[in-house]
Amino acid sequence: MRLTSFGTLLAATTSPPLRACLHASARARQDARPKAKQSLGQNFLVDPALQQGIVDGLADGALTPASLDDGHRVVEFGPGQGALTGRLLASYPRMTAVEIDQRMTAVLRQELPGLHDLREQDMMELDMAALAAEKGGRLSLVSNTPFYLTSPLLFKVLSGIDSVERAVLTMQQEVGDKVLSPHGCKQY
Repeated sequence: MRLTSFGTLLAATTSPPLRACLHASARARQDARPKAKQSLGQNFLVDPALQQGIVDGLADGALTPASLDDGHRVVEFGPGQGALTGRLLASYPRMTAVEIDQRMTAVLRQELPGLHDLREQDMMELDMAALAAEKGGRLSLVSNTPFYLTSPLLFKVLSGIDSVERAVLTMQQEVGDKVLSPHGCKQY
């Protein structure tokens, strides 16, 4: 399955009336989707370059590339409306997605029928050791992390480090700077 972003499709279309129709259709689909829930800290990743960078980051320097072959050990936390999920699914067709919001799982089921392992649950309650055992090895995690969950998710990943091969997590720049700063540094 090959995914084409709307922007690429629009740019390749030469007919202005068709371009306008495609744009209106995409806007209507977007408007019909559930809005981000502030109580869940949801923010949707809309930048295609960033989405692809995250997918590429998952494979870049993977400790055991075989674990990424079909994605059976790739787990996305909080896929939301599925923009990143669609790109991940194209590369890792057996991936798992964990989403707490029932509205978003309905969107994912409708728009990504190839996503066979969609779990409706709180990522913070997921037993990573049990999931790693179920999947047959250490997990590769992906998350466009809500700000308020950054610290709890980092601690969860670190506490389950024996079950995690790789984690690609987006976070607010200041948080990332603090996490990556050496001990004794002003940001630490």
